[in-house]
Amino acid sequence: MFIRSTIFVLLLLLAQTVFAQNAGLSLTPSIIEEPAEPGEALTSAVEVENLSPNAETYYLFARDIEGVAENGRPMYVSDGFVPTDYNLSQWIALSRTEVELQPGERVSVPFIINVPEDAAPGGHFAGIFGSLEAPDANVEGVGAGVGYRVGNIINIRVAGDITEEAQIRTFQTDKLIYGEKDVTFTARVENLGNVLVRPTGPLKITNMLGDTVAEIVMNDSRSGVFPQSIRPVTAEWQENGLGFGRYVAEVAMVYGVPGEAQYTMSANTTFWVLPWEIIRPLMIVLGVLALVSYVLVRYYINQQVRKLSGGRRLVRTTGQAGPSPLVLAAIVMLFMTAFVIFLLLMIFA
Repeated sequence: MFIRSTIFVLLLLLAQTVFAQNAGLSLTPSIIEEPAEPGEALTSAVEVENLSPNAETYYLFARDIEGVAENGRPMYVSDGFVPTDYNLSQWIALSRTEVELQPGERVSVPFIINVPEDAAPGGHFAGIFGSLEAPDANVEGVGAGVGYRVGNIINIRVAGDITEEAQIRTFQTDKLIYGEKDVTFTARVENLGNVLVRPTGPLKITNMLGDTVAEIVMNDSRSGVFPQSIRPVTAEWQENGLGFGRYVAEVAMVYGVPGEAQYTMSANTTFWVLPWEIIRPLMIVLGVLALVSYVLVRYYINQQVRKLSGGRRLVRTTGQAGPSPLVLAAIVMLFMTAFVIFLLLMIFA
């Protein structure tokens, strides 16, 4: 029997659960995963349950997964598609393709997966669907269920020349500047290999002084990235207390078969935390300081001019004017601003 994995694409599982309730149909397990050898015959079963208040006839059929959208939902193929090395549905033989169920009734439907001798190494993906309609119409759209259809996921890893290769295409936050320590990190992972990968690993956050302020796990749900596809994985940093300044986030995600070869990919990004609790008073203080600096500098210049003129009236001549009061005020402001920012960094960084 297959190992029933409970960890896969979290968004997909949520979508399946909601749709199953709406359609009045439940298919379990949601995920079936197992390694296989070329020429091997694997056996398993799905349980079909009628959740509706009426007696229903459900039709069962298999569909391949041709790819995965960046939101994590597999894209199921329609009839007449061009086969690829990752197809699986043609290997699946259901013992029953039609079941009649009373309200609340559940039935187990065995099936066999006959892996060909010349099966391409790597991951092969398909889904078994339950539907109120006969499988005449194509399965359109993206997701686990379309119309009155509910599907599960089957992932078979055929032994052979396995290629495990992935890279982080981009790693960034959803914003550059935050008012509090509530940051969402997103890494777009590209799977260049021929098997499913589930990259996960630590994400370290450091402040401007180089001190580590937090460590979280990237892709804690171990969401899978299909071969030859790109999938965003996320992590959130939420923490009480004030933060201030520039932060650096470094992620190092590991993928591969546990106990066998493991591979690491890393990336980093920067962001700022500028809380209004600090910025608003700071802007007010700086505004007041700017006004006071301007008045004092202007007063000082006027006093010096009076002393030099000895009370006589001066005629302004081009090219002989002294420093502008605005320029002097700006210089004073820069020094005062730098001093205030330095104090804030010493307190909050």
